[in-house]
Amino acid sequence: MFAAFRPVQSSKDTNVSNYSLRGQSRWNVDVSLARTFRIRESTEFRFTAAFFNMFNHVQLADPGMSLTSPQNFGVITSQQNQPRRIEIGLHLVF
Repeated sequence: MFAAFRPVQSSKDTNVSNYSLRGQSRWNVDVSLARTFRIRESTEFRFTAAFFNMFNHVQLADPGMSLTSPQNFGVITSQQNQPRRIEIGLHLVF
């Protein structure tokens, strides 16, 4: 039974849906940390740090699927996500 399984072949199958071709899986980790330091009863400092794409994991874009430009068909030409970004903030709350 398992040997009869085969992937979808859009050139041979006539009832192929629009979403039968899939790209690579994607995952991303964003982390935010905050700490509050009280100075007086109504005044405090708040330190925040936000990490976007914390592990700097590259997510490649889907391969080119255009039949009008065969030189790019199946070729990955760009990156889907942005590189790691860190934002640090210091807030005075009163």
